Amino acid sequence: MSCFGSNTHRPSLQPAHFDQALTNLQRWDFPSKQNPAHKNSALVARVRELWEKNTSQKDMLRQLNEEGFDIKERELMRVRAKNRWLLRVANGMKGAISDDTDAVMRELERGIMVSVMQADL
Repeated sequence: MSCFGSNTHRPSLQPAHFDQALTNLQRWDFPSKQNPAHKNSALVARVRELWEKNTSQKDMLRQLNEEGFDIKERELMRVRAKNRWLLRVANGMKGAISDDTDAVMRELERGIMVSVMQADL
């Protein structure tokens, strides 16, 4: 047993004036620090349009910012994840991988053509 009696009273983690400060902030119409992008219907609709066109994350972010939407990469990823609008290739590297795929296909075609030509001889 402590010198203050029983342990039934626990001090609050927040100062007594904290609740009053929150009330004043709401009364004075201070903007919230959190303004989730997924609540902006125009932004969400535009992200869906870009996703349907298979636009990469990098290009999507650039286009949205050029169109006046104030969104960061992480927020864009959250909007897409929340709506399950996943990209085929992670991290916006779609262009680099498709270039590699095209190069591999050309090499395969060349190899097949060489094999056909040698078989004819």
